[in-house]
Amino acid sequence: MVWWKRLKDNLSSLDDGLIRMAQWFGAGATHPWQQYTQLLLVFGVVHVLGYQNIPVLPLLAIAFGYVGVIATGRAWGANERQRSLIAKKLKDGQPDKLPDLRRFALLSSLQLAFLFPLLYYQLQRHFGLYHTPADTSIGTWILFSFDAFTKAILDWSEIYGINFSDVRAASSWGKHFILVERLTFEFVLLHRIFRLLEIRKTIRDAVEAVGSDHELAVRLGQRAFAPLVEVLLDTERPFEERANAAKALGELAEHRAFEPLSQALRNDPHELVRETAVVALQQLARRDAVTSFVDALQDPFGSVRAAAAEALLHQGDRRAVEPLAQALQDEYGKVRELAAEALYELSASQAAPALHQALKDEYSSVRVLAAEALGQLKRPQSLPFLLDALQDNSGAVRKATIRALQQLETEEAVEPLLQVLQHDMDGEVRDTAAEALGNLGNPKAVGPLCRLLQNEQEDPEVLIAVADALGKLGEERAKEPLLKTLQEDYGPLRQMAAKALHRLGDEQALSPIIHTLRRSTKARLRRQAAEELGELGDQEAAEALVDALQDRKEEVRLAAAGALARLKRPEGYDLLIETLMHPSAYQREFAILALGHLGDPRAVTHLLLLLEHEQDDDLRDAAAEVLGSLGDTKAVEPLLDYLHKHHGNDVNVVVVEVLGRLHDPRAVPPLLEQLEGTEPRSRAMIIEVLGKLRATRALEPILQSLSHPHNEVRQAAALALGELRKDAAIGPLCDVALHDAVAHVRKNAVISLGRLRNKRAITHLLTILNDPHERLEVVRSAVQALRLIGTPEALQALTYFAKALEESTNSKGDS
Repeated sequence: MVWWKRLKDNLSSLDDGLIRMAQWFGAGATHPWQQYTQLLLVFGVVHVLGYQNIPVLPLLAIAFGYVGVIATGRAWGANERQRSLIAKKLKDGQPDKLPDLRRFALLSSLQLAFLFPLLYYQLQRHFGLYHTPADTSIGTWILFSFDAFTKAILDWSEIYGINFSDVRAASSWGKHFILVERLTFEFVLLHRIFRLLEIRKTIRDAVEAVGSDHELAVRLGQRAFAPLVEVLLDTERPFEERANAAKALGELAEHRAFEPLSQALRNDPHELVRETAVVALQQLARRDAVTSFVDALQDPFGSVRAAAAEALLHQGDRRAVEPLAQALQDEYGKVRELAAEALYELSASQAAPALHQALKDEYSSVRVLAAEALGQLKRPQSLPFLLDALQDNSGAVRKATIRALQQLETEEAVEPLLQVLQHDMDGEVRDTAAEALGNLGNPKAVGPLCRLLQNEQEDPEVLIAVADALGKLGEERAKEPLLKTLQEDYGPLRQMAAKALHRLGDEQALSPIIHTLRRSTKARLRRQAAEELGELGDQEAAEALVDALQDRKEEVRLAAAGALARLKRPEGYDLLIETLMHPSAYQREFAILALGHLGDPRAVTHLLLLLEHEQDDDLRDAAAEVLGSLGDTKAVEPLLDYLHKHHGNDVNVVVVEVLGRLHDPRAVPPLLEQLEGTEPRSRAMIIEVLGKLRATRALEPILQSLSHPHNEVRQAAALALGELRKDAAIGPLCDVALHDAVAHVRKNAVISLGRLRNKRAITHLLTILNDPHERLEVVRSAVQALRLIGTPEALQALTYFAKALEESTNSKGDS
């Protein structure tokens, strides 16, 4: 059987060679027109050479063209095998990344209609293999070739006594070539036609199965588009099939699906189909879908309205403000909740009255979001409504209200917050009130906060917030109660009091903690003291911490080493390295993080060994993080090796991020390999890192990621293109900046346009500035982008915009 294996290997090598040869004819091009152009150019040269009256070369050109036809067929077959494996879930991949060679292979086969007449013409010239009439021309050979073609299917011309030419074979070799033509026609052209019909049937079968498995249609790629649209719009089909068709169209992210999905959203009689159409439209990432979502807020079914509200939440389009404000009155609680969250994101002042009403909503989640949205708006008119909400029966609502009052930055909120601090029954609410009082910076709060700090019955967590607030307020009268608090047993409270005193400039802040570290008989207290000294970050504590490295208890020694690392002192280095081999995972993690604080490059070798041998995923991630912070490029190869060993759908984003921080070009090829087939979060991180690495080789896949259905991926791609500094990205970025459905994606595209500093972006940036529905953050980014472009045209446009905005504001004020 050795001969059979050799034969198989040789045939396989021959097949691979033919597939590679097909690249010369255009099989490697992804766009159909590129395929057709290259194919016709190559065959055009073949046909011209094949007609020349010179020795040998025409026959070689015709032979090359003939093998090219066979090669394109083999490339098509390999392409279809790949697609079949993807469709059957035997291989991961995106079918639309593969070139579609169906029409390309058929067009290649049709070249036989020109190659065989040229072949007969040259054979007669060189060898005289046929009896021909005196007036034989190339047209005669075309008719002769057509005659052979017809006899390959059915010799109908002979039945009726019809002959297309008077050419006859004069030798056995002449007959052999006629046989080759007929066999070629049967096994190449007809085979390809039948295979096209078979593929068409496979697509239809996959789409017919969409009711039970929509993913099968998705894995066919764009080929499934037209049949899926038929299923979606056919209301005679079961609603499950229509819903799955809508889902598949959304996952295909084909922009042509916008109209059929919008039509289904408007007209389909079943709510599940309409709800799925909303989600699918959102995946298309088109900004003009906002009107469809707004209309869907009036749908009779709550689930559809909720899907529309969620879509508008991600859209970030100010045209939705009024409809969302109205949706706060919706009977379905989920719709009200999503509407409130969307209004928080939009931060539109015209929604304030509706948000005031939403503070009385029956759902606490709606009230929380309404309070947070009002805080975002910072309107003084909201103060009385927020003060009323401080009496809400939900602690979560009261906490959100306190944060909103803090954002108003008004003195009128101080007294109500003090009342909450003193009387609210929920410790977390009092904690939030103390934090807000510290951030407001009003000295009226100092006295009540000092008195509360001395209340031994108070929740220690609240007292921590009170101590922190006193430190922020910066009043001298807070020192005495804070010094008393340094005597507390509760470590976190004592630490916060020390921090506050440190902030107030009190030299006594460290003394009690150092005393505890040196004199306490309890190991737990000595450990806590060491940790506190490390947190405070004062070099005065270093001597005591160095002495603590000799403590009889391991936990104290390790805490002292960690504290010294925070102070950037090397005395605890040896102990930390030794702890990397500790049996306790907790201790090993502590040592890894401490080495990260220390920043000693000597740790690189030890961390690389740990990365290779550690079994705990979290600890390996921690080691990778620290290696990245140390910035030693020796870590690149081990990290790449780790990434390769753990290759899968869920790439280790920590390792990818660290590779980006190390900024080593060796990471680019492996990251490009990891890009395909990963889940969206990992893909977004890889794109972000490729941008930081200025990997120009990644330009094409990153450009393609601008149309990815997942927001996070498009957001990363839009920002990374600005890092690559390639003008080829300007057109796609302008399109995203104007039309993407998600405001954060548009903002990143605008930022990148500014970084590219190309004046072609000016017109598009002005369009953004003049769009009354655009989010403020996107408009601000457009202003900054024009400043970065900095050309006279950009600055003139910016000046014109500022003047128009001022005139518009003045006219509104006059009216």
